[in-house]
Amino acid sequence: MCCAQAAPNDAKPLPDVATLLHDVEARQKEMDKIQKDYIYKEDSKEEELDKDDSVKKTNVEQHEIFYVGKHEITRLLQKDGHDLTPEEARKEQERVDKEIERAKKKEAKEDPNKDDISVETFLRICDFTDPRREVRNGRDTIVFDFHGKPDAKTNGIGQNAVKKVAGTLWVDEAGRAVTRLEVHFTDTFKVGGGLVASIQKGSWLIIDQGLVNNELWLPTSVEANFTGRVLLFKGFRDHQINHYSDYRKFRAKTSITLADPNANDK
Repeated sequence: MCCAQAAPNDAKPLPDVATLLHDVEARQKEMDKIQKDYIYKEDSKEEELDKDDSVKKTNVEQHEIFYVGKHEITRLLQKDGHDLTPEEARKEQERVDKEIERAKKKEAKEDPNKDDISVETFLRICDFTDPRREVRNGRDTIVFDFHGKPDAKTNGIGQNAVKKVAGTLWVDEAGRAVTRLEVHFTDTFKVGGGLVASIQKGSWLIIDQGLVNNELWLPTSVEANFTGRVLLFKGFRDHQINHYSDYRKFRAKTSITLADPNANDK
């Protein structure tokens, strides 16, 4: 289902990409503070593919997701459509309790921005083209394409990955938040020179987000298709689809409203 359309020709001038991304970065920091109060469900389906892209194995799970600071915590609720047994649920809760404690310790010690790729870095590593305005789910959205610069100087795994991808970014104009991201690898990405892992050219990822309670944007769906290798020996071809729902707050009873949770512009 397509829910995006071009904006009228007489639309107001577009903001430049750098200004827009700095606004998005500032808004995301505000939302990170609110995000820790939310909990929601993830329904995931992972398909293991053979060399002809036929499905060899399927795993279906349901998780509950919440945050300790910026650290995501997941709790398994169902596997292959079945609730956990009491013993499985007890072990899972013990695992989650340990994850929470580890996250709390990390949150107290870590620089909260240490793993982030700053806007300045993103602007330096990528070229940006074709800025335009679309109406998406009834809201004005700024859209632009980006492409990593193969010769850009980078530092760390995250930056090295960015220069090997291209894609399109949708930003809600009023909310200054990312509503959709499509990205694919334009070259094979290697970790440790390929000794640790590699992701093949053509692997792709799509993320959609929706507005919750008119205060923050949270994921509604994620779809990915990755081909690669781990430790030179184990190859993988995976297709994964995640859907997110049942957004609610820990500390306050509230009516949760999600803007078009099933939107998919592919």
